Amino acid sequence: MKSEVIAERYAQALLEVAEGHALSESMLEQIERFREAAGRFPELSRFMESPRVPEEKKEALIGRIFEGEAKKVLTLFIRLLLRKGRIGYLGNILSLYPKLHDAKRGVLKGTVTTAYPLDPEVLTRLKSKLEAETHLALELTCVENPEILGGFIFSTGTTLIDASIQRQLAELGERLKTAPLV
Repeated sequence: MKSEVIAERYAQALLEVAEGHALSESMLEQIERFREAAGRFPELSRFMESPRVPEEKKEALIGRIFEGEAKKVLTLFIRLLLRKGRIGYLGNILSLYPKLHDAKRGVLKGTVTTAYPLDPEVLTRLKSKLEAETHLALELTCVENPEILGGFIFSTGTTLIDASIQRQLAELGERLKTAPLV
């Protein structure tokens, strides 16, 4: 719990600094590139978190990763985390930044899963209803999964609306199991 609070505070501070320098959008791109690099090289996080590796070597590596970047805010931010002994929170901070950025813009990213591709008009109506439900502008990603048979599943990571035929059939099956026999 404490680590989540710390990561959120640092992510919020990074967002505020980026906004103050009109860099919040380019920060998203830099964060994505850094996360991709970290995904390709899992030893990167071990290297950065290791107490045996001198801080100068870590800072030199950060400098090489962002070499040629016009904006140095992320580099300076990571160096700050190194100096404060908070580099272990970097992954969580970089995961939270896009969510905080979207929330600040009043946007919620979500996924709509359907059994088959939706007609654009139907998708527009569904999006309008979901926006009315969440009171936020939605950026939807559409996914197809024939196993849900019909209906849709809307998910944001914290919200789940399962209006699939598969779920309805499962609930009907459970009710039939407990229904008294006449």
